[in-house]
Amino acid sequence: MSEQKLHKKTCVVCAVEYETPYPRSITCGKRKCKLERVNQKNNERRRDNISAGLCRDCGKRAVEGKSKCHGCLNRDAARRRLKFVANPAFYMFCNARERSRSSGVPFELELEDIKVPEACPIMGIRLVHGNKFIQDSSPTLDKIVPTGGYVKGNVIVMSRRANMLKSNATLEEMVKLGEWAKEQICLREQLTQKHLSS
Repeated sequence: MSEQKLHKKTCVVCAVEYETPYPRSITCGKRKCKLERVNQKNNERRRDNISAGLCRDCGKRAVEGKSKCHGCLNRDAARRRLKFVANPAFYMFCNARERSRSSGVPFELELEDIKVPEACPIMGIRLVHGNKFIQDSSPTLDKIVPTGGYVKGNVIVMSRRANMLKSNATLEEMVKLGEWAKEQICLREQLTQKHLSS
């Protein structure tokens, strides 16, 4: 049986000299060196794809101004949605932090400061985070004093419906609206009784 010829090589990752029967070998065979070389090749491929206007993940034509194609962008968005659906407090925390940066209001919250109740404290409806779209029963984070920013004690979790109803109204305007609504309920009941009696 003939003895295989051993080739002296230097690992491209860790620069250690080693002997191998494979003339095209470029890594010493350690697991971390193999993984590092795979990462290097993937990064090189991604850089080449991006410079050629291709998706860095799959190599298809990328969306203009982006480094990924429509399919990979949609896949990433779906993964983010699933992560946020599983933890609505994290979703609200990230969105509030982003809004505070863009609007310049203070942000001093920790993730633990956002407690999502079972039901909306205003409307009494069960809070459910939608899979694809925000719905009326989705939990939202609201500032009690709008100029106070996202700080501990100045935020409350409520349904999107309640948040939209009170979006730009002051407390005094909401009280007036509530008084008007009570009058309308009384009028409706009176009209209903008249129609039933006639």
